[in-house]
Amino acid sequence: MVGCVSTKTVVSKSGNRQNVSTQNQSIQSLPTHKDQEVSKSFSVMDAKEVKLPVVESKNVPIVELDLTLADEIVNLAKEHIGIKYRSGGTSATGMDCSGMVYATFKKKDIIVPRSSGDLARHGYKITKGEAKPGDLIFFKTNGRSVINHVGIVTEITENDIKFVHASVHRGVIISSLSEAYYTKAFVQINRVID
Repeated sequence: MVGCVSTKTVVSKSGNRQNVSTQNQSIQSLPTHKDQEVSKSFSVMDAKEVKLPVVESKNVPIVELDLTLADEIVNLAKEHIGIKYRSGGTSATGMDCSGMVYATFKKKDIIVPRSSGDLARHGYKITKGEAKPGDLIFFKTNGRSVINHVGIVTEITENDIKFVHASVHRGVIISSLSEAYYTKAFVQINRVID
């Protein structure tokens, strides 16, 4: 180990004073003789470069994440974030809310209904407390009397549910059920995959 160099005054048994350079952090014993003290100075320049052997990592196991189908659906849905809204759209050029859900599930070869109303009758209803990522969340927006908006639940916290959906004004985004607009418009959550 290389450290700072300091100087100490050492008095030998014969009473002679000597300045001895020592190196902090590097403990080395100095050779001594009965009637004479031998000193050695160490400096940073004396340090030798130590090269460690390069070990190639062959046959190192790769850790694979064990994703559930629900996790995969959530990850695929998040890939759509930033795509602009387009009524009837199901592609990267634009999509609506049910089109985003349809396109996400289709990537896993799962065909779901194409409209929010039909999706609301798909799978089975669960309570907010039972919600998990991958579930579908439904709304009646803009004062409508029927379900007209859907998203995919992405995250559950103690006091909130987050979901990815296609917003008319902002495109595909993640929103929160705790936002006043969505709290008021919320209708139900459906589980479509177990």
